Amino acid sequence: MSAKTIGIIQVKGGAGRSTVSTNLAGELSKIGKTVLIDCDMPQGTSASWFAVRQQAGKASNLVADTATNHRELVAKVEQYQDADFIVLDGPPRIAELTRAILVLADLCLIPV
Repeated sequence: MSAKTIGIIQVKGGAGRSTVSTNLAGELSKIGKTVLIDCDMPQGTSASWFAVRQQAGKASNLVADTATNHRELVAKVEQYQDADFIVLDGPPRIAELTRAILVLADLCLIPV
């Protein structure tokens, strides 16, 4: 079984990528093992959100990680294939990471 991968992409900053990513990952973690990979480093909004959730004891079925380039992202997605869901929070630009998300994801959501 392989994880269902969902990418959240948008080239404009402040469009709600991290908000959609974190809320989606939180809800999916209620029904299965979920991995949230923050690809918007060094900002790291999703990674910060996860730390707050973890401190509150609300991350039981949720894991967070980061990827700083497309090669690292590919390796992380392969590493977490035992999860039920992988949510990818993309960067605010057209970059190799954005292209990798488009290739890796079963579904891409674009907040507008």
